[in-house]
Amino acid sequence: MKKIFLIIFVFVISIVLYGFFINTNSFKIVSKNINIESIEDPFDGFKILQLSDFLIKSKKDLDRIEQISLKVNDLKPDIIVFNGDLLYKKNSLSNDDINKLIGILKNMDCTLYKYAVIGDNDDINEYGEIMNKADFKILDNESSYIFYKDVKPIKITGLSNLDNISKAINMDDNLDTTLNVVITHYPDYFETLKNEDIDIVFAGHSLNGQVVLPFYGGIIKNSEAKKYVYGSYEENNSKLFISGGIGTHKINFRLFNKPEINLYKLKKQ
Repeated sequence: MKKIFLIIFVFVISIVLYGFFINTNSFKIVSKNINIESIEDPFDGFKILQLSDFLIKSKKDLDRIEQISLKVNDLKPDIIVFNGDLLYKKNSLSNDDINKLIGILKNMDCTLYKYAVIGDNDDINEYGEIMNKADFKILDNESSYIFYKDVKPIKITGLSNLDNISKAINMDDNLDTTLNVVITHYPDYFETLKNEDIDIVFAGHSLNGQVVLPFYGGIIKNSEAKKYVYGSYEENNSKLFISGGIGTHKINFRLFNKPEINLYKLKKQ
């Protein structure tokens, strides 16, 4: 009898561990406030939804992306940013699957705009076609303004690399802005960006280290995600927020690191 109870106990614990710590088929929502002194009053409460690293490998991954899309719409963000790595390089998607993915991404709704940057797994031609058809604007070393309620806009810059930051950030009309935001795939770019006139950086790529040890953080460190791997950082009055993303690389495995989408609310201090 004791042996039977032991087997049942081990079985239950295994299910719990799989469901909460190892399972990569579900996702969680990570919500944070970003406290900013300088923002215009209408941007107080402004919602930014961050997605990253879908790394879609096969048709079966699309069902989860569809569930994410539904949750995004429930959250009613003002803008959506995607930090790259939409498809895994060695994926098995058919043309029909790609068309379904475009429809899913297109159905993601927000009050204003949807932006994206290029990741290391993204084929620029295929990625560009998918994201453009899904109403995402790819910012490839360029900037744009987010105009809202007739106040000073937010400037948002997408960086694919660090070749010429000044050119990417520069805007010809040089409007006064309430906030300067950068989206990039690579979190270690923050080492350079923290020295620029940038308030917030959103990045992906690290997958939070894929394997996370409690009280330590992520342990698998990719190129351009070696120093900044997990969570958020603040240096030189610049803030970095890293999304752990949704997918995985070669091995479909995460430990203490549930896939995530990230919702940020701007709060005026």
